[in-house]
Amino acid sequence: MGFQLNQADVEAVINCVPDAIERVLKVVQVKTERFLEKPTRSSPGQSKMASPGYNNNQMMMDNRNYQNQQNMNYE
Repeated sequence: MGFQLNQADVEAVINCVPDAIERVLKVVQVKTERFLEKPTRSSPGQSKMASPGYNNNQMMMDNRNYQNQQNMNYE
């Protein structure tokens, strides 16, 4: 499917941080939906594995927002 989970998110799930699993599941849901929306045949000259619609920059920004929110909850 062509995506990876952020190490901080994985560690948050392992450490049972509140709402961490929900965030990871949402990322997986979005990635899966976008993967399934892609046409099964690629046009000539295109790779069959196109880059995911939810790109790494968006995931990094979501992760920063999530971490900031978590930090505010613990202060």
